[in-house]
Amino acid sequence: RLDEAIANGSAESLHSALECGESVGLSSSDLAAAREALAHLEKRRFAIGELGRCVREHDMSALPAAIKEGEAAGLNGDDLAAARQLLGNERRKSAAREALREAVHERQAVRLHELLQEAEVAGVPQHELRDARRVLEEEVLKNRAREILESAVQSRDVHRLNEAITRGEEVGLSEPEFAAARHALADGRAKEQARSMLKQALDNRTCCDLLAAIEAGESAGLRSGELADARAALQEEERRLAAKHALADAVTLGDADRLRSAITNAQAAGLGPDDLADARTALQDAERRSQRRAAAAQLFRSMASSDDPARFEEALDEAAEAGVAEEDLVAARARLINARGKTDARRRLDAAF
Repeated sequence: RLDEAIANGSAESLHSALECGESVGLSSSDLAAAREALAHLEKRRFAIGELGRCVREHDMSALPAAIKEGEAAGLNGDDLAAARQLLGNERRKSAAREALREAVHERQAVRLHELLQEAEVAGVPQHELRDARRVLEEEVLKNRAREILESAVQSRDVHRLNEAITRGEEVGLSEPEFAAARHALADGRAKEQARSMLKQALDNRTCCDLLAAIEAGESAGLRSGELADARAALQEEERRLAAKHALADAVTLGDADRLRSAITNAQAAGLGPDDLADARTALQDAERRSQRRAAAAQLFRSMASSDDPARFEEALDEAAEAGVAEEDLVAARARLINARGKTDARRRLDAAF
């Protein structure tokens, strides 16, 4: 019966055969094979039960040991298939969770996207993926904001830079990521301000405003072409200013030649009639003074070279017409009276002879 029970492989048969053998007094050596076969069957039964429990309860802490016990108990592949599949699935899920945790910490959008797909395939529940999806969405927005920032920096457009910085702040970019954009924005604002100063200076056309606007434009890095009109206007206004100063100096000195030269240069510099009025008046005064001086000189030459009353009288008339002051003619009129007296005396002497 023992041999039949061992061959049958039934636990009930082995129990019954062992009880029978013990009752008839078989030795331990006679019962050893049956007892070993029963122990093996019980070990298999326990291993199968433990595997089933672990699978049903998803007891992942005990499952690896249960599989090892089943393998040690000689369970075949079919007996171990479900447990091994469950263990493999859970290990893949665990690996996916760990990889996701690292990717969430590193906030790498591309890696997060790939690992989320792998986690879904591995069967990680959707609620466990929410944080990773949230971080992925945040990082996608940040990456887009970075692209917009880079494009705005390349454009150097103040409006685009302002919008890009605002968008980056809204999605939570770190401050160092704004450095290039903020530098470009400050540079762009300086250029805009310099252009505004140039426009106003060209409207006002004062040397002070033009010079300040040109210096601001150079400091802001404006191209030479943008400064060309202001530089040309500054040169023109400097010529006009120099011409005005030359006119004022000539008026102060009252020299006719200098006044004529200053008026000619002022006209070439584009000064208008109002700017030339004082100089022209001064020139007329200077020319009158010159005429008076010439008339006086002619008078005194006549006085020195002749006692002819007629010539004296003609010279006096010319001096008076030239505007020689009356007090300057007193001596000449006295000389004329003296000359007339001499002429009359000579006439009388001639008549007496």
